[in-house]
Amino acid sequence: MIGHASELGLTELAEVFRDAFDPGVRNAVAHADYIISPDGLRLRRRNGGWPREIRWKDFTSLADRSLNLFAFIRHLSDEYVHSYETPKTIRSRMNKNEPLTDYTIYYQPTTGAFGFITGKYPPPSDAPDPG
Repeated sequence: MIGHASELGLTELAEVFRDAFDPGVRNAVAHADYIISPDGLRLRRRNGGWPREIRWKDFTSLADRSLNLFAFIRHLSDEYVHSYETPKTIRSRMNKNEPLTDYTIYYQPTTGAFGFITGKYPPPSDAPDPG
């Protein structure tokens, strides 16, 4: 995510991702390459040498930072999804060779369906999700 944000010129977003995730912890968890000790978590170094030890209070801080970012992203995306309870229709095209077409973005709270359809009207709330 850091690389993608940087490539798009979103340097501040890249910094948020950089600060939210510890690559050593991520790799250790992904590869089950850690030791749980009474004092903290020990991570083996890829190129050998003494393991890195993260004290429990520091590990808690690292985990909280990552989990809080995910919680914030989830809250923000839920907020935007719910903004389509009143469907919104836009006129656009997928590429320059297609005619302008109406697309309706909708969210149905009773079914949890979220998506878009061609046309001005969302499917009835009891219809199956078209996606």
